[in-house]
Amino acid sequence: MNNKEIIELAMQQSAIDSNCCMEDFRRNENKVVLSVKNPKARKYLELCKISGCSLF
Repeated sequence: MNNKEIIELAMQQSAIDSNCCMEDFRRNENKVVLSVKNPKARKYLELCKISGCSLF
């Protein structure tokens, strides 16, 4: 496994955890996404809730 493959795998998992697409990490502009549970997300990652607002 080379560096490019490792980065691609990390970006795939981060996209799942963040409820976005891998390509979103390469964008020049900001993107807002909804924080939702995903069964493929890492199990130790908990969604934060502050005053009824879900944050990640």
